[in-house]
Amino acid sequence: MPQRPATVIGAAVLAAAHFAVAVFPLLQWSGNGEWYSPWDFPLEALWRSFQALNDFIMHGSTTRYVRFISVGGTIMYAALGAVIGYAFDWLFHRLRRSHTA
Repeated sequence: MPQRPATVIGAAVLAAAHFAVAVFPLLQWSGNGEWYSPWDFPLEALWRSFQALNDFIMHGSTTRYVRFISVGGTIMYAALGAVIGYAFDWLFHRLRRSHTA
């Protein structure tokens, strides 16, 4: 099984970036005065697309919104970082193979 360090690094870096830029301020202010961050627009589009999810998040407590953004956004950006890292791993692997052949 090939090692994929960039996949793990990419996931960790984007998850940490989301935590630092979106989650930490959100938790610090407990969701009060929260505006829709462009970082979390894909999550907003997701929950507004499904009426039951929209009702659950928007008509509940602020805690639901904070948890959804905190957990869902971090997972979303970790997955994006993993995909980007995997692409770099694949590219580096192909370049390394072409130089050894």
